[in-house]
Amino acid sequence: MDDIKYIKRLYESEDVSVRQIMRRTGYHYETVRKYIDMEDFNEPLHPPKDSTSLLDPLKPVIDQWLTDDLKAPRKQRHTAKRVFERLQKEYPDELDVKLRTVQYYVMPTEQLQNSGRTSSTAGN
Repeated sequence: MDDIKYIKRLYESEDVSVRQIMRRTGYHYETVRKYIDMEDFNEPLHPPKDSTSLLDPLKPVIDQWLTDDLKAPRKQRHTAKRVFERLQKEYPDELDVKLRTVQYYVMPTEQLQNSGRTSSTAGN
């Protein structure tokens, strides 16, 4: 934020050219130009996209499997790969995503499961 203010001050108050600002700050021409033209600094540079995932129809099924896994022994729980393989087997027509998409969805749940482990079992 300080660099943006510095660039705007150089351009507006001190009448320094864009090229000279580029040399002083080390920023690319397009970056300097973008900062000079910015009016509202509270707007996000990249607004979030409102898109639906191809995995959305299957998320309740995955959530149910992972919830049921909380009761199962640790070694018998679903990994992201196992969830993907089971989806391929049980929902082949509805599954239009790759393994990595399933991994991104399952990862936070697995981290919650792993954080629930006690430190006394970690050393054994």
